[in-house]
Amino acid sequence: MTTTTGRGLAVTSPKIIYTGDGKRCYAYSGDIGVTNSEVVLLEATTTNHVIKGKIQFSYNANASDNYKYKIYFNGVVVFGYFVGHGSAEGSGYPDTPVYVIIPPNTDLKVTAENISSGSDLAQNAVLTGRVYE
Repeated sequence: MTTTTGRGLAVTSPKIIYTGDGKRCYAYSGDIGVTNSEVVLLEATTTNHVIKGKIQFSYNANASDNYKYKIYFNGVVVFGYFVGHGSAEGSGYPDTPVYVIIPPNTDLKVTAENISSGSDLAQNAVLTGRVYE
């Protein structure tokens, strides 16, 4: 679902929003409840330009659940990240953005999954980037 401001500018959207000059882009998932199945946070197809940017995962609930985050290009996992609370297998917070170069005409999908319980906790993802011809 896309949420807009009073000026018609998108605030949250699972799709990529391009600025009026076409030089920058962004996508904010907003809070999405994530349980013990893979849930899509962002999903879009890029234009015929390259995007150089970053994707940041975060969550708004302080819980001890473990999460798996994935980034797909054209159905192929290009990045996977595990956040394990109190575990040697992962850090306790996804505090480092994932730097990406997204090729033209690419199907992008960003997901999250709660792998330790069925709790429905809010997760979100943000994509910000520069568009190159």
